[in-house]
Amino acid sequence: MRSLSLGFALSILAFGGVFQARANPVTDIVESAANPANYFVFGQFQTYYELIDQLDSKRIELEVLSKAIQAQKAQIQSTSEALGLATNQISALEKNITTLQNQAERSNTEQEKLTDLKVEKVNLEEQKGTLNQELKTLKTDFNQNQTTKLKGLQSDITDLEEALNQSQIKIRTYAENFIKKAILAISILLFSVFAKWIVVKIFNRLDFYFTPHRKAFILQLIRLTINGFTILAILLVFFSQLIQVLPYFAIFATALAFAMRDIILSIIAWIIIGTKDGYKIGHYLHIGNLWGTVVEVNPFNTIVRQGGMSGQTGRLLTFPNKMIFEAFLENWSKLFNLTFLKWDFFLEQGSDIERAETILLKILANEQAKFYEAVTRKKTQFIKKGLSEEDLHPRIFWEIQANGILLRGKLLVNFDDFFRVRSAVTREFIIQINKEKNIHLRFVNNLLPNTL
Repeated sequence: MRSLSLGFALSILAFGGVFQARANPVTDIVESAANPANYFVFGQFQTYYELIDQLDSKRIELEVLSKAIQAQKAQIQSTSEALGLATNQISALEKNITTLQNQAERSNTEQEKLTDLKVEKVNLEEQKGTLNQELKTLKTDFNQNQTTKLKGLQSDITDLEEALNQSQIKIRTYAENFIKKAILAISILLFSVFAKWIVVKIFNRLDFYFTPHRKAFILQLIRLTINGFTILAILLVFFSQLIQVLPYFAIFATALAFAMRDIILSIIAWIIIGTKDGYKIGHYLHIGNLWGTVVEVNPFNTIVRQGGMSGQTGRLLTFPNKMIFEAFLENWSKLFNLTFLKWDFFLEQGSDIERAETILLKILANEQAKFYEAVTRKKTQFIKKGLSEEDLHPRIFWEIQANGILLRGKLLVNFDDFFRVRSAVTREFIIQINKEKNIHLRFVNNLLPNTL
C-alpha cells in the first residue's frame, strides 16, 4: 500500500508539473474535438449549407437594392422630365411676356394678362428651383449610398461564391480523407480480429503446461491488450492530435506501473510458474527459508504447507509470486525427481520402541534399495544443496507428545512413486507390528494430515 500511494503521488506531481508548464495541448484537443468540421465531412456539409443560406440572403438583398435603385432612377428621370417641362414653360412665358411688353399700346386686358404671366413665371421658376434641388439631392444620394451598398453586396456575393467553391473542394477532400480513414480503421479492426484469432490458435497449439484457468486468464489478458491497442490506433487515425497527449499518458502509465510493480511482477511470475519450468500443486519447494508442499497457486501468491528437513509442521504459509525473482527457488519434485517422504506412528506407553524402530528402519531400507542408484548418482548435487550424508539414508526420529510416543520415519524416494511407497511402507509396518505382542499402535482423531 505504501508503494501504491507513493506511485499515485508521483503521478499527480508529474501531471501537475507538466500541465502547469504547458496546458495548451489538452485544451486545444478538447476545443478541436468540439468542432466536428476539424475531423469529419459532416461538419463541412454544415458549413456548406450555411454558405448557401448566406449567399441566398445576399442575393435577395441585392435584388431588393436593385429594385430600389431602379425606383430611384425612375424618380430621377421623372424629376428631370418635370424640370425640363418647367423650363420649357418658362421659355414660352418669357416669349409671351416679351411680346406683350413690346406692344406700344396695351389694353387693360392685355395688361392684366402680362401681370398674370409674370406671376406664373415666378411660380414656375420657384417650381423649377425646387425640382432642381430635388434632382440634385436624388443624384447625390444615389451616387453616395446606393452605389456603395451595391458594390458592397456584389463584393460579398463574390466572396461567398468563392467560399462556397472552397467549401465544395473541402467537402470532396474531407470525404476522401474520411473514407480513407474509415477504410484504415476497418482494416485495423479486421487485423485485430485476425491477430487475436492467430494468437489463440498458436497459444492453444503450444504446450505451455498451463491449467485451463491460467490459460483462460492469459488469453483474456492478450485479448484486452490487443483491444486496447486497436482502440488507441483507431482514435489516432481519426484524432491525430491525440499524439500530443501520448507523452502525458506515458508519464501516468509509468507512475502507475511503479505503484503497482509488486502486483505486476507477481502476475508475470504467475505466468512463468505455469510454464514447464515452473511448479504446480503437489510440488515440494525450497525458496528462501521456506520448505513446503504447494497447496494452491493464485495470480498474486502461492500457498504451501510448511515442511522441513526433520519433520512436517503442517502450517499453511503464503509467499508472493514475485519472490521467485528475488530468492533462489529449488523444486525438489522436478530438479532431482526425488523428495522426502515421512511416516508418523503413535505408540502406546510400554511398547518396545527399539523393536518398532528396527522394524520400520528395515522396511525403509528395503524401499530405499529401489532408489539407491538414483540417490547415489545425484549424491554430490544433494550435498551441494545443504543435505548431509545421513539425509540420503533412512532415518528415524522419536518424540513425546500428548497423543503418545511419536515414531517418525523419513526416506528420500522417487517423486513419481510417492503414493505407492507411502502405502507400501505403511502396510508392511502395520503387518509387522501386528505380529509383535510388545508393540501397540495408538490411533487418535486430532492428528494433522500426513502430507509433505
